[in-house]
Amino acid sequence: METRIEATLDRVEQEQGVRILYACEAGSRAWGMASPGSDYDVRFIYIGRMEDYLTIGKRRDVIGPLIVQDLDLHGWDLAKALGLLRNSNPTLYEWLNSSRVYRADVNFVAELRNLAERALQPGALFHHYLSMAAGQAARHLQSDTVTAKRYLHVVRPLLCALWVSRYKTPPPALFTTLVKTLVECERVNAAIRELLMRKSAGGTAQSVGRLTVLDEFIACLLIDLKHAAPAAIEKPGIAPFDVLLQRTLLEEKP
Repeated sequence: METRIEATLDRVEQEQGVRILYACEAGSRAWGMASPGSDYDVRFIYIGRMEDYLTIGKRRDVIGPLIVQDLDLHGWDLAKALGLLRNSNPTLYEWLNSSRVYRADVNFVAELRNLAERALQPGALFHHYLSMAAGQAARHLQSDTVTAKRYLHVVRPLLCALWVSRYKTPPPALFTTLVKTLVECERVNAAIRELLMRKSAGGTAQSVGRLTVLDEFIACLLIDLKHAAPAAIEKPGIAPFDVLLQRTLLEEKP
């Protein structure tokens, strides 16, 4: 599969006239929560030609989504990615922490990760994950029939919010790392393990009923986290982000 993904990325570069600086897996496969039918969600950061940036007109800054059978590709232009990173965009931190990296310009990625550390606003990540968990719970945990996938899609962002609140760093990609580090109750651990087993075996749409131990864990954590937001941090100036964009552009071969 990696060979096929690499070939698809090569084709994107040729057809779109760009160079892919970084490509990774996102979503369930990156989190270690995939089911047999899960797509490969490939996400990438790319840079175009110099002339693409020398315009007063609105220009394209995304590629995709491109669906190729079970591959789902989506990419952001470097200028767009840097602007979002300056605002501590959670999606970019997930890309940079992905457990599966398909392509990486080593020097560029080192600089990007350095910028990511400087740009990190834990409060922004915290509120993103807590809002996601609360929204998923409100939508999917109100009936008597709940699937393993829906339970996991509440628990994961909830644990991400707890991680950011406790450690003030982006959460790890692997869901099992979150669980091992943050969940102390063995009954909750056992319930989560059972859900992961069901999902990995293909029981994504199968109802598991209501799991009282998990319902109580989610409800208590949602309440506790309402008052656990990290302090706000001023976002960095624009200059270092411009420098990385300009340097990367100038290093591109004509």
